[in-house]
Amino acid sequence: HAMYLRPAGRREPGPAVVEFHGYSGSSGSWADKLSYVSAGLCVAAMDCRVPGIGEIIGGAQREEDCGKLRKRIEELGMKEDLYDFYLDLRKYGTTRHSGFGLGFERAVMYITGMENIRDVLPFPRTVGNCEL
Repeated sequence: HAMYLRPAGRREPGPAVVEFHGYSGSSGSWADKLSYVSAGLCVAAMDCRVPGIGEIIGGAQREEDCGKLRKRIEELGMKEDLYDFYLDLRKYGTTRHSGFGLGFERAVMYITGMENIRDVLPFPRTVGNCEL
């Protein structure tokens, strides 16, 4: 698991590990770009992981071909009508594109050396705490 990339007995975070590689095709998002490499079906993705904390930054290339997206939705048994808005964005083509996400609280954990993520949450999320 990504949380435990550290030697046995080590509690403090270690140096960051950046991984650029194709994850197994089954581990990516349904919209991630799939490709075949010597290892088999993969998604184009990257992670920046820190021992003791886990993934701080993660990113992936998205599939731009509407037909391939429809096929992937069908393969995974998803309801296509729930994703019409996303497919419409690709209907007339798009450019290759990627994105990433930064786990802000985990980055603060790494910078400050805190051991528990609850100690760095600026706005703790608890059940029933948000009135809509």
